[in-house]
Amino acid sequence: MNSLAIQPRWQAVVERWLAFLVTQRRLKPAAEGYQVCAGEEREDEHPHFSGHDLTLSQILRGARNELSLLNDAQWSPESPAFNHPASAPYIQELATICQQLAQRLQRPIRLLEVGTRTGRAAESLLAQLNAGQIEYVGLEQSRRCC
Repeated sequence: MNSLAIQPRWQAVVERWLAFLVTQRRLKPAAEGYQVCAGEEREDEHPHFSGHDLTLSQILRGARNELSLLNDAQWSPESPAFNHPASAPYIQELATICQQLAQRLQRPIRLLEVGTRTGRAAESLLAQLNAGQIEYVGLEQSRRCC
């Protein structure tokens, strides 16, 4: 672990990751550390991992602040949700419900989103609605948003 220059505060986390990968049969212990099990894709061949090894390495070595992940295009909390196959149908269903309610009530629906972060959810939803269907307010408390 010392040869990797991992900061002491991250060593326990890395040890847990390695132990987990061993239990999942993705790694196996070897004389000089660990070895990737046969049949596993290499990181540089998988599009979701492209460039992330550098990001993770920088964080583990202290060259990059871990909070930078909050605004990262791939690592931010909302990214896994929006990359999930159910995301688009979920937003579409929410838009349909808003359209139906606006029509039934004969006025725009008032929608308040707390914790908008990047506004990605609102952007997806509002692209499917018009001003006659929705009045949207987004609130974000973080110091750096959008």
